[in-house]
Amino acid sequence: MKKLAQSSTKKLTTIRGKLYKYILYLPLFSATSIALLVLTILSSSVKAQSSCQPPQPDEYLLLIVTRTPEQQERAKRSFPGNTNNTVCRYINDTVTRVGGFRDSQIASDWVKYIEDVVGLQTYVVRSPAAALPQNLPVYNPQPAPGF
Repeated sequence: MKKLAQSSTKKLTTIRGKLYKYILYLPLFSATSIALLVLTILSSSVKAQSSCQPPQPDEYLLLIVTRTPEQQERAKRSFPGNTNNTVCRYINDTVTRVGGFRDSQIASDWVKYIEDVVGLQTYVVRSPAAALPQNLPVYNPQPAPGF
């Protein structure tokens, strides 16, 4: 009986030692996992999701340089809630793309406001196709006779 008690005590001590190590390292592991998860989420929020969509032929859009989540939030708060804006990549910068402007003067006024009041570098972008006249003649060359 004494041998059985000693054996049980020894097994219990071994299990308790393993359990102690597990309990000791579990919070450290959990804290590390949580920290890695948070850093992954924060770093992905800084990165733009994709390249910016070009403007429509009849659209002016604003590209606001927003490299950090704080700048992105500041840019977003500067516009009404129903404004179409996305974070995207333009050349080598992360920008907030604000589209839907049909008038160049209104877009220019927003640039001035964002730069002067909000303090973020902003550009107006327009589609190159918008500058072309709609009724261009069609050039359809014919091969020279005899060839």
